[in-house]
Amino acid sequence: AVSGSSVATTFAIGTILIPALIKHGYPTTWAAALQATSDELGVIIPPSIPMILYGVSAEVSIGELFIAGFGPGILIGLALMAFVWVYCRIKGWGKNDGDGRLGVGKATWQAGWALMMPVIILGGIYGGVFTPTEASAAAVFYALVVGLVIYREIKLADLAIILRKSVLSSAVIMFIIANAGLFSYLITR
Repeated sequence: AVSGSSVATTFAIGTILIPALIKHGYPTTWAAALQATSDELGVIIPPSIPMILYGVSAEVSIGELFIAGFGPGILIGLALMAFVWVYCRIKGWGKNDGDGRLGVGKATWQAGWALMMPVIILGGIYGGVFTPTEASAAAVFYALVVGLVIYREIKLADLAIILRKSVLSSAVIMFIIANAGLFSYLITR
């Protein structure tokens, strides 16, 4: 949800989450519905593109809108998690999902560098260090440094492939947004 867009969240996370759920034995329809439902948090939890657009057009503080989005976003997320947990227990799905996984504490410790990204993004925006657009550039730079230097999962030779994939992903998202804008224009006319 850090992308600020439901479309971008669906595209980025769905390519990982849906195949993983299907591999663990969840029905394809359930995996797709779960992804579509949870991606709506992308417009509620800051930084949210619709909140920025609303703040600019209504001359409302974007920082206050972001702060106001945390409570509902967390409540919706907790409600979704509770529902999914109960529903999957009733259906008997996911009994072996935890096999081979690290404990919560150890996994959180190992993911510490990655978990700092939302802190940097939101802290920088709320602290007045940078704008939401500058925060996205800072997040990309931070992710690049963490991937290249700290985790060493990205090699310099991989950058061309990564840039190509990011351009394609951005083009798909922009194409969808452009068509949505055209469609909304036609509806209002």
